[in-house]
Order: sequence, then structure tokens, then C-alpha cells
Amino acid sequence: TSTVRYSFANDIISLNCEKFIFLHIFVLLNIPLMSIDFDSLLEGVNKKDMRAWEDLYAGYYAVLCSYVNNILRDRDQAQDIVQDVLVAVWKSSKQFGDMKELTSYLYRSCYNNALIYKRNVQIRKGIEQNRSFKYLRERLKGSVLLFLI
Repeated sequence: TSTVRYSFANDIISLNCEKFIFLHIFVLLNIPLMSIDFDSLLEGVNKKDMRAWEDLYAGYYAVLCSYVNNILRDRDQAQDIVQDVLVAVWKSSKQFGDMKELTSYLYRSCYNNALIYKRNVQIRKGIEQNRSFKYLRERLKGSVLLFLI
């Protein structure tokens, strides 16, 4: 695997590319890098270790919320979607081989759920508009409409 060199707090840290995105999340949140053991974190996530999940939540929640909010432009719904995805991963029996797989899975799940939410909102709006149109048509049945131009 290729290696990325990243300078932080006057230290040079070499990381595999699959861990690079995860590193950026921790840098953005000011989590001390020297305390991150990606292998044990991944192992803990796979074993449903509560401490590892707390670290995962702390590292991903805000970034995923921002990502989903950019799609939906609805902060509350973005938070709900991210929380649902993290809970679904916790409840699932899925095992992740590396941090890249886990990160990709979380982003893809959030993306898909955001698109599903947008689609459902559009469907609901269409139904509401259709109901409003039917209601108006029934109320105006037999009436003469005058249009002013």
C-alpha cells in the first residue's frame, strides 16, 4: 500500500492511505493523534466494543452530519440520518477489513439514506399537491371561473 506523510504538531506521521481520511477527521476534531491505534479501533468496532464505538462516533458524527447536510440542506434531518446509519452499523453483523472499508461504508450509507429521504420528500409533496388539486376541483365543480388577463 502507498504511504501518506502528514505533518502535525511538529511530528511526521506515516500512514497507509486507507487511514488517511480517518486521520483528517481526528485532526479536524483536535483529537490527539498519538492516542489513535487504527487497528485496535477497527477491531473494537468489529467486536462492538463500547469504547471503540465512542471513539468512532466522536470521529465521524460531525463530519458525516456536515456531509449529509450539504446534500439535504436540513441540519436536523442530517443528524437523524447519520445517527440512524451509525445505529444500523452497530446492530449489524457486518465486519470491516480496514478503515477504508468502514469509512466508505459510512459515507455511502449516509449518501444513500439522504437520497432516499429527498425522494420521499418529493413524493410527499406530489401527493399533497395532488390532494390540493383534487380538493379545489371538487369545490369548484359547476362553478364558472373567470380569468383576468
